[in-house]
Amino acid sequence: MPISDRTIQNLINNHSISELLGLPQDYEVKASDFNPIKDTLWEKYKNEIRNDPQRIVENQEESYSYDTSQSGRKTATIRKVSFNGNIMRFTVSKKGAKPTNGYPLVISLHGGGSTSEADNNQQWANQQTIWGGQFSPGIYVTPRAITNAWNMHFVADAYPLYDRLIENMIAFEDADPDKIMIMGFSAGGDGIYQITPRMADRFCATNMMAGHPNGVSVKNYMNVPFLIEMGENDSSYNRNREAARYDQLLDVQRSSNPGGYLHDTFILPGGNHNNWIPKSVMGGSSQPTAVIKDPEKWLASGDQSTVNKNTESIPWMNKYTRDGTPVKVIFDSTTRADRRTGLVPSTGDRLWLSQNRAYQFYWLNIGGNPADYGEVVASTEKNQNRINITAMGKALRLLLHPDMLNLNSEVEVNVKGQSSRVKPIWSFKTMVRTLVDHGDKKMIFPANLFVVQNGSNYDVISGSSIQFTSPVGGSGTAFEDHPSSEAKLTKVIVRSGDIIDSIQAFYGSDAMPLHGGQGGGAHEINFDNDEYITRMYGKSGYWFGATHITQLSLVTNKRTYGPYGSGRFSSGQQNFSIDAPANMSIVAFNGRTFRHSNGDNYLSAIGAGFSLRTKNAETFDGSGSGMPIPPQGTSGVARFFATVTLNRPVADINVFLDLDHSYTGDLKIELISPQGTTVVLSGQRGGGGDNYDNTIFDDQASTSISQAQAPFTGSFKPDEPLSAFQGENPSGKWVLQVSDNATGDIGVMHSWKLYVSTY
Repeated sequence: MPISDRTIQNLINNHSISELLGLPQDYEVKASDFNPIKDTLWEKYKNEIRNDPQRIVENQEESYSYDTSQSGRKTATIRKVSFNGNIMRFTVSKKGAKPTNGYPLVISLHGGGSTSEADNNQQWANQQTIWGGQFSPGIYVTPRAITNAWNMHFVADAYPLYDRLIENMIAFEDADPDKIMIMGFSAGGDGIYQITPRMADRFCATNMMAGHPNGVSVKNYMNVPFLIEMGENDSSYNRNREAARYDQLLDVQRSSNPGGYLHDTFILPGGNHNNWIPKSVMGGSSQPTAVIKDPEKWLASGDQSTVNKNTESIPWMNKYTRDGTPVKVIFDSTTRADRRTGLVPSTGDRLWLSQNRAYQFYWLNIGGNPADYGEVVASTEKNQNRINITAMGKALRLLLHPDMLNLNSEVEVNVKGQSSRVKPIWSFKTMVRTLVDHGDKKMIFPANLFVVQNGSNYDVISGSSIQFTSPVGGSGTAFEDHPSSEAKLTKVIVRSGDIIDSIQAFYGSDAMPLHGGQGGGAHEINFDNDEYITRMYGKSGYWFGATHITQLSLVTNKRTYGPYGSGRFSSGQQNFSIDAPANMSIVAFNGRTFRHSNGDNYLSAIGAGFSLRTKNAETFDGSGSGMPIPPQGTSGVARFFATVTLNRPVADINVFLDLDHSYTGDLKIELISPQGTTVVLSGQRGGGGDNYDNTIFDDQASTSISQAQAPFTGSFKPDEPLSAFQGENPSGKWVLQVSDNATGDIGVMHSWKLYVSTY
């Protein structure tokens, strides 16, 4: 049941973002409250950044002197961000009055590469002045590469620093999240080819000048306009020919994806590596400028026909606005930036609360290993309220926004031809989680669907009643268990030796995947019916080159299991403890696994999923033993009653039934709550068979009543789910209604019972 905007606004006002992320309870949001709640959350997030001591230091301007190869010693006013021992220094130029939605931001990457510090500093100095002079209103930022290598702008540790820089510019300088651009020249152009597909959902457009692609895939370019600029005679490393070839690759993609892969390629006739630069500078030369008309023909036959275009780089990018929820997304997850997690593997230090920046791409979140998840292709049809997934791996989380679909109705999810219909849940915690995951107002999503492969089929789950913590430990392939909503955790197997090899959860006969490897000894933990996990604790440490979970214990309301794992050969071990909030228990696991150099998998990080703890089922006997069915004659309606005295919300209900009646196909059996909710347990099932003999209706049963034969002995899923009663106050009179819809047969009630579990 949605709660008021005022209640949620009070939650936001009285808790930090970290505390909101860890709230033990989720809250359903009214659709009409989404925008005001989103705005308040965003302001809270920005204010926390502005008041964070580390961020304040990062935003402080300081004077920085450096040697150049041609201009002697220079001094610049810089700011800096750091990660994993690397420092990214950058200059900031801000001009003009702030537009309504904030300032456009251009990040400009310098040339250079595998040369001296002074040579690269010279290129950085040049970049500070060439392109940004006429950019107003706007913010022009020029980072100094964190290394002097050929791939200086796209080494792994550069990606989280770009994210950090952008986030600081949004928070401190009012940059518009939908008008972030990035451009680069020479080695900077090399970087743009690589950064664009790995951070496409950050940018409204990107501009590559005089760089080399180094074989990067263009699949992820679909929703970010891309400008290529190149001198016709810039033949070193075949840069010029690669520019034309990539124009051709983008043309091919655009032909099969109408509306996507927007791009222009400006090859300047007679241009070398840099003599055409004035033609790309805003206001730097007369426009339009002659460029090669057809790069594909130029590549194939040397056709030098020209066409006039405005070749100013920043105006070309600035005409676009980012769409954070595009109709179609193609995500080649092998082309991504793993270090966007912001996690330092060797120390556990992190830049932000979430590691999902490496796994999220627009409204898709894979949370896994590229080797397992490969390419994802997903699109929306708003008029059909449908999501089509034509390619995906083992699991996929779909982040939903009201701009994409009608979230107040069922959403159809079609996965490779298999369709499911699911009603999204407007969730406050999903809003908080997605804000933290991307650090972006326009990427706050109120609902999510989880799609997981189940044999040859795909299950679609709306959100989750399970609230997960952020895993503790090292990096690796992410996992997150999603049992059925009412399943009870019955068994856990932990494998361990020097460290924790793996963990696996079982819910009756339903086994979650093994997370980790088969090494070490197996420790099987079987829980009592009334036993539940309240705490998980242990150690993480450095073991043969990577951070792993080195020791683990599980604590229940009855006993402690473990510790498992000796921690032998581990260094830098740190204790951790994950405690279930009051009235909740640990019911599932998330985390990461790591494939070690020896080829074996291990558990590298562990987290917990909490759910409200249910009380043990209480039994309530129904009335009517010995009463005829129907009460008179051979057709009619018989009603039987049970009084429930519990005042806690319903978590689960099962029904026991024992009655005699020939030709059960005449009977429709319904359960009606004190609130008036009606569930059909069995709708004229069994044909000419006789009796319901010790029948239990249970949502968790493996067989549906529709597939069973009279006398229905055992446990069966009802025709309609008993979960319809979840959350209701069960106190009062329940009705078991048996309708005999045909003449000629009669029966008798022997007994019936309600088994009611509450929160």
